[in-house]
Amino acid sequence: MSRRSLSSAVALVGTAVLLAGCQSVDQDAIQAEAFACPEGSECYDEVKPIGPGGKLVVTTGEFFFDIQEGVAIDGPVTIELINEGDALHNFRIDAAAGDDKKVEANAGETVEGSLELFGGTEYTYYCDVPGHRGQGMEGFLTVYLDEQAAREEGAFEEGAGEEDGPGAGDAEGENPDVPAEDAEPEPAQGDETEVGPGNTRAPTEDDTEA
Repeated sequence: MSRRSLSSAVALVGTAVLLAGCQSVDQDAIQAEAFACPEGSECYDEVKPIGPGGKLVVTTGEFFFDIQEGVAIDGPVTIELINEGDALHNFRIDAAAGDDKKVEANAGETVEGSLELFGGTEYTYYCDVPGHRGQGMEGFLTVYLDEQAAREEGAFEEGAGEEDGPGAGDAEGENPDVPAEDAEPEPAQGDETEVGPGNTRAPTEDDTEA
């Protein structure tokens, strides 16, 4: 048999195999109507621009997180991590987009980093130093789609800008007119005290006495 005849025979065998494979496809799928785009639609989600991001100032130590100010908005969110403790701590979000998942600071350091976060999502953040998460170093962070959505949810004080307005879970409590030193302490809850959504801090002496 010539090379040309052999090639033709191989092609016929291959075609037969493909035809045989088609017979295993569900008949309902074969007979189904072709998908049609709804009127006025181009059949795909609208590509949305990356948001402006935002900034959070986070204080940490043994063993707490305190989001002091700022609001997280869709896009690159700058995390200013102030480590007031005597040990290494970090602010980690596993679900952050991109390669950067955490901002880390040694004892006494202040470090800035950026995490890519999607708006309309609640993220879990924690310290991944062994044993620290179990001591209460974790919380939840709401990321807003835009500044308007953040304001509608009360993430800003009335009249405050993005940079100076407190974020969700402001450490000064729900009443912005009451200074932090005059505000009543939150009740202790186990090994940590909740200070609004997205914040945790270590219990104080007043908390434990209460």
